[in-house]
Amino acid sequence: MHRRLLALSFIAAALWGCGSVATQNQAATHPPVSPGIRSGPKVKYAPNPSDFLPPNLGAQQFDQSIPVVVTTNKDGQVTKVIVLKPSIYPEFNEAAKELAMQVRYDPATINGDALETTLKFTIHFKLEDK
Repeated sequence: MHRRLLALSFIAAALWGCGSVATQNQAATHPPVSPGIRSGPKVKYAPNPSDFLPPNLGAQQFDQSIPVVVTTNKDGQVTKVIVLKPSIYPEFNEAAKELAMQVRYDPATINGDALETTLKFTIHFKLEDK
């Protein structure tokens, strides 16, 4: 298995031109998307998921993963949350949306200018017997 993984890495490097040296007048095959220094959004505050659990669960065991897409404004506040794959339990979908709305970010930037951003991540709710 280890040998196969190394071989695939080598093939991928060869296909994408990693390790090749460009000649002086060679045209770029993939021009940059936008020039400048980029910084991705960073989580500044994330609430505790257990604060958002539906109150009617009691001591039931559960394991729910809710993938979401959030949109942040230039101030790093979440402005929109979309549940990508809803749980069969609507209360977990609402809990995930409420939690995602409370997360705060340092905004993404290009050359120091803040940007609106869209992020995809999964919120996990899990309770097991100990």
